[in-house]
Amino acid sequence: MRRSLACAALALFLVAPVLLAQGGGQKPLKSDNFDVYADDPAKAKEKAAQLEEAARTFQRVFGVRPPRGAVHLGANALSGGGMSGMGGGGATKPGEAVWTLPWPDDMGNLLKNLPQGTQLPQGMSGTGGMESQMDALTHEAAHLMFLHHVNPGCIAALQQNFNGYGSFLPDWIDEAVAVYHEPESMKATRRQQMKELVDQHIPLSRFFTMNHPIGAHGPGAGGAGGIDPADLQKKLQELSQGGVGGEANLFYVQSLSVFEFMLEAGGPTFVRKLVEHLQKGGTTEAGLALLSRRELKTLEGFESAWVAWEKARR
Repeated sequence: MRRSLACAALALFLVAPVLLAQGGGQKPLKSDNFDVYADDPAKAKEKAAQLEEAARTFQRVFGVRPPRGAVHLGANALSGGGMSGMGGGGATKPGEAVWTLPWPDDMGNLLKNLPQGTQLPQGMSGTGGMESQMDALTHEAAHLMFLHHVNPGCIAALQQNFNGYGSFLPDWIDEAVAVYHEPESMKATRRQQMKELVDQHIPLSRFFTMNHPIGAHGPGAGGAGGIDPADLQKKLQELSQGGVGGEANLFYVQSLSVFEFMLEAGGPTFVRKLVEHLQKGGTTEAGLALLSRRELKTLEGFESAWVAWEKARR
């Protein structure tokens, strides 16, 4: 039976990542870009390898090495020190942003004050198991790599109008970057769903400007302490009931499709230029003019070409 992958990869760092003091007696497995904390050394090694592949993908697309991250796997994620919320780009050493992905064993309980890291409630991934939840780890890591990459360069107006989800840039590109860094098996499922749903796609005039269907909570609300867990549970239930064809899941699969089309049409160079344009407060629609192909420079031309490309690809 088909199921929505949006639940499995829902990023709930709704304001900014929470930084946790590194402690609790665990020694991390140190890879090139990550400190991975886990009770099981084999699990730490496995996930470190996946995270390093995601970091290499990020560097290929954006031309920069992502900031070093701390990833906590297991119940100790929320123990061992005080927490402090920080906006994108917070650093403990000059030039080094450190973030964490809290990933507790008990997926069934949302905390009253949801940390602005990553929490996936039990049952939302289809099987509800810990392993299936961690399939989305590179998705969540990409969200945070992207946030720390782009937020320091955003104009003040973007921060002031922050809607509470991901980075200060439009929600579609936050989600696009995250899904692009998922395991290939997850992306293959999303591509198949997009092929089946392309005639029902969200019009790009709305898609490029809309809030995330679940994570966002209004312009200017970004500094206001996150989302109410009860409201979150309601939205997750609506997403689950909406299924593959619901708008929330479509937002995820369409983000991947549009991003992959952009990479094919303009390469990483275009994506980097688009990000710089968005950081200055420009719109995605206006940013299409940065593409070299004349027929893609308008929203209508881009949308027509993207739909045709999506229908033609295998």
